[in-house]
Amino acid sequence: MQEVTYYYTDYIPESLKNADFNGDGEINVIDATLLQKYIAKLETPTVDESVLDLNYDGTFNIEDSTMIMKYVARIPVSSR
Repeated sequence: MQEVTYYYTDYIPESLKNADFNGDGEINVIDATLLQKYIAKLETPTVDESVLDLNYDGTFNIEDSTMIMKYVARIPVSSR
């Protein structure tokens, strides 16, 4: 049996709804950049680190930043 994944263009994973890391009221490239700085340890996270793991894989990494960038570019995203 083949697995099928459905993407809904209006679906926003719950984790992305909390991805406004700089607190400006928008989820945008600035938040993705800030997350990349946290990943590279160039800055210390100012939010609970658990919200940085957008895809729920147990760690925050470039895949989480990519989720934000896809969202900003209006490419359907999933939390899987």
